[in-house]
Amino acid sequence: MRVFVAGLITACCVSAAADDGTFESGGALLNYLTGAGVDAELRGWYSGYAFGFIVGIADAQDGLRNPSTGYCFDKPLGLTRGQVVNVVRTYLEQHAESRQLSAESLVQAALDKAYPCTR
Repeated sequence: MRVFVAGLITACCVSAAADDGTFESGGALLNYLTGAGVDAELRGWYSGYAFGFIVGIADAQDGLRNPSTGYCFDKPLGLTRGQVVNVVRTYLEQHAESRQLSAESLVQAALDKAYPCTR
């Protein structure tokens, strides 16, 4: 729980620029989830950060269409936070060509593909 809270707080407060000037890139988010290229002593922290980042976006934008991208998703009842994170991780692993894009847009894309809006 502490890792999740630390990740959520960090996701809200820390600013790190990706190549395109966004908050984080999809590649960085995947590295945080997998521990790739991350100091072994900080893997839990980065994993919690990524978890909080993904869950925060999923909770904040559930059922809302992004006017910039058109992405929209409806999380089904009973969906766990772990399932949400796994959907995003799988999407990032399968779309290497897009990992330089913003992590936020890729989280939305993954959830849009898995749980498209029904409204």
